Amino acid sequence: SSLSVATSSSGQPGNIILKTGLLNITQGAEITATATATATSSQQGGNISIFSPNINLDGKVAIIAETQGVVPAGTINLQPLQGGQNLNINFSQNSEISASTSAQGNGGSIILTAPSAIALFGQGILKVETSGLGNAGNINFSTQNLTIAEGVTVSASTSSNCNGGSLLIDASRSFTLDQSQLLTDTRGLGNAGNININTSQLNSNQSQISASTSGSGNAGNILISNHNSNANIVTLNNSSINTAVNQFATG
Repeated sequence: SSLSVATSSSGQPGNIILKTGLLNITQGAEITATATATATSSQQGGNISIFSPNINLDGKVAIIAETQGVVPAGTINLQPLQGGQNLNINFSQNSEISASTSAQGNGGSIILTAPSAIALFGQGILKVETSGLGNAGNINFSTQNLTIAEGVTVSASTSSNCNGGSLLIDASRSFTLDQSQLLTDTRGLGNAGNININTSQLNSNQSQISASTSGSGNAGNILISNHNSNANIVTLNNSSINTAVNQFATG
């Protein structure tokens, strides 16, 4: 089953807006917003906005904003209901939330916002990517306390001539990364995006933060800072923070 909006001509695409206390996506279901190869609208593709404190993705399910043509992809916005403080997302069996471009239009961004805390758990991926002539979007987190744990991968990549997106994390009080990954990479001519982390305290356990190149494009930069102070605390336990030029790369 699917819930979808699409534009395939000059018409302005619609948006998907969901407001619920609990959202379960199971059994191959998808929520999609697509700008097809024949779309010519001057507007970006449809946006997906989900207002829910608890989102569960179980199995081969997905939330996707994509473009297959010249029209930019829409944005995925995830946040709690009005007045809510926390956003929890549970992945399993490699479920995904993605914004991508495989053509000339720029890819969309994924924006996660909650006043107090955001938590992502489980076997799944949150990603922005480009394999076409458009630049990828970014992934933005904005909260006080951020937890990414139990196998989640957060990724921004490019395999084309265009630039990959960046991971922009604003977790003013704390950021915990546990058995998970933050990755930006390029496998093409385009440059990889950056990883920017603003937090007072970063705790990484059995995890990886990496900006790399396996192609001709340059790897991104990694910046960890605290906008509210000149000092922050970084604790690494069996973890790595690195920029890498992989085998056969020329970037």
